[in-house]
Amino acid sequence: MRIEIQCPRLIKASELCHTRAILFNDSYRPVELLRNAFVGPNVHAAYQPEAVEAKFGGSDEALALQPFTFYGRERSYSRLPLAR
Repeated sequence: MRIEIQCPRLIKASELCHTRAILFNDSYRPVELLRNAFVGPNVHAAYQPEAVEAKFGGSDEALALQPFTFYGRERSYSRLPLAR
């Protein structure tokens, strides 16, 4: 299992920031994961709410990630504050 986070190194203040968090099952066996345990991608919580499953906080839903497949989410953020 591999986890990959994708985000731009630099963006202009006027641009939309696209970020991705992806789980890759690069094995030959299915991998079970709990969807509610997968949180992200996130930016500082003071600026945007956390990226979670729609049923987060409810009952855990197991997902069998089949061999050589992926599961993830993408979020877009605008008007992020400047880094200091």
